Amino acid sequence: MPIPLILWGLFELGSGVYDAHQAYKTYRDPSATADEKSEMMYAAAASAIGPGGGYTALVQRSGRMFEKAGIEVTDHFKNRLVQRGSRGISERGALDAYNNGRVYFDPNTKNYVRHDSKTRISVVVDKPSGGKAISVFEGNPSPGWQHVRWRP
Repeated sequence: MPIPLILWGLFELGSGVYDAHQAYKTYRDPSATADEKSEMMYAAAASAIGPGGGYTALVQRSGRMFEKAGIEVTDHFKNRLVQRGSRGISERGALDAYNNGRVYFDPNTKNYVRHDSKTRISVVVDKPSGGKAISVFEGNPSPGWQHVRWRP
């Protein structure tokens, strides 16, 4: 058996065990939220059936750029960053939309949406200026959103 194949197999096994251990630690942590626990379980499952590993580390790292900038984020927001990565949403793109996006008000949810027309990334927040990042998604602005002309 070739050595690279053996090394690849050991990496797959080791990263899977690491992800399972991280998911178990989060599951047993009394301060972890239900969302954090489910995110880690999904990440560990993805590691078991998908190529490579480190899925739990990816979940744990999401949202760090926002936190470094002093912006509060929800667990749902972190989860969306990971889920929507395959659709072109990066944390850098989401942070740019948060900081520079055009501000809209969504009367249905009573939240504000900061939309970057170049990247087509939208970040849902709870205030027109500053505020907690609640969710992130891709696409065009909804016709029902109301443009907010001034941010305090």
